[in-house]
Amino acid sequence: MKLNTKAALRRGAATVSAALLLVGVGATAASAQPGARYVRYGDRGSAVTCVQLALNHWTSNRPGMPHPEMALDVDGQFGGETLRVLKAYQIAQSLDPDGVVGPQTGDLLYWAHLHLSDPYCYSVLPTKP
Repeated sequence: MKLNTKAALRRGAATVSAALLLVGVGATAASAQPGARYVRYGDRGSAVTCVQLALNHWTSNRPGMPHPEMALDVDGQFGGETLRVLKAYQIAQSLDPDGVVGPQTGDLLYWAHLHLSDPYCYSVLPTKP
């Protein structure tokens, strides 16, 4: 009986160790994973809303004076106006003005303009790991 108990304990310990390892790997991968897919012209949804909120924060807090002509309707639709303001932001940040929110642009938008007011946006914007 002792032998079976020891074998069962070893199997149980191995199972628990494997489960903890999987949980640990999953937690590490999830926390180091970039936020989400790229955001582009024509997209709709919460990621676009986050981009528009961040860009409006940027335009209203630029040095000198606010730029109301650059304020966007926050409608979750990535159209021409969002593209125009995004490219201006990318130029101002010395990024490639490709009009696409990838990890570099998403990271800057999130950490400079959204992390205190809209932490949800981290899960929908592409960001650096």
